[in-house]
Amino acid sequence: MRFPVRVHDAADWRRRFRLAAGVALVAVGVFGTVRSVRASLSQRLYHMTKHGFFVGTPSLEVLPLSLARDAALVRAIASADPEVRSAALAEALETAREGARRCQRAEPGCPENYYFPALAAQLQLDALLNVHDAETATDLKRTALFFAKKAIRLDPYEELVRRTYVDALLANGEVDEALAFWEPVVDREYWVPDNHDVYARILLRKGSRKDGEPFLARAAEERFLVSDPALRKRLANLASILAED
Repeated sequence: MRFPVRVHDAADWRRRFRLAAGVALVAVGVFGTVRSVRASLSQRLYHMTKHGFFVGTPSLEVLPLSLARDAALVRAIASADPEVRSAALAEALETAREGARRCQRAEPGCPENYYFPALAAQLQLDALLNVHDAETATDLKRTALFFAKKAIRLDPYEELVRRTYVDALLANGEVDEALAFWEPVVDREYWVPDNHDVYARILLRKGSRKDGEPFLARAAEERFLVSDPALRKRLANLASILAED
């Protein structure tokens, strides 16, 4: 025996379906709005760090952090006052720490932005050039590698990210890891001269260690492939020395 659906039952079902669909769409819209706002704020923080914004605010807000660091170093070099020099060098170091803090703040909103951790890592590496305290230098190296690993996990093929990762490995003395990472890059993209520049420098670092002469010989072989004239000359001199031996 059939029991046909009554008209008001069918209408009630359609009304409930439309209500549920509407609630779902509103929820998706709210989630998407929140997600887009957080991503926009994270990207804004990245661009403020890289390019600088907002004239009239403190220097770390006006300038890209790299230029804020350079400006502090110029003041340190130009001043004969030890206190002024010390304060300027401290400000230059603070740019690296500020970059790390900003990257950490931005990550939840836009975790897929691999450029930000790469930039944070590079700021730490740049700060090393002006730091003579061993403890501070060690902290900068570890922080640089921490962010470089974040970036390389997100995109292991982006050129800037790869180089920053290798620089961080070398700064931490992880030469074998840098060589193991970069050799496949050279094999895969052999025709790119800059890849051979990085490869030669890694080999030179490896060759400076005990029993490193075979790696020096491999570095010398790269002299025909590198693009940096100064590096090419250095490798040519190395090849001459090895030939005399």
